[in-house]
Amino acid sequence: MQKTARYIQELSIELSQLADQHGMRDLAYLLSLAAEEARSAAETGARTRLTPPESNDEAA
Repeated sequence: MQKTARYIQELSIELSQLADQHGMRDLAYLLSLAAEEARSAAETGARTRLTPPESNDEAA
């Protein structure tokens, strides 16, 4: 799991830099968040699961 997380971290950093170079600032930011999450997972060995927000369809 840690090896996979490190690989995802590296790819996310590269993709974030590429997005930034081409003016995709929001995407670059999101990819940097993904890189940070992968780094954290690699260091702690923790598996994280984000809960998706409720959609408006479910609330109706």
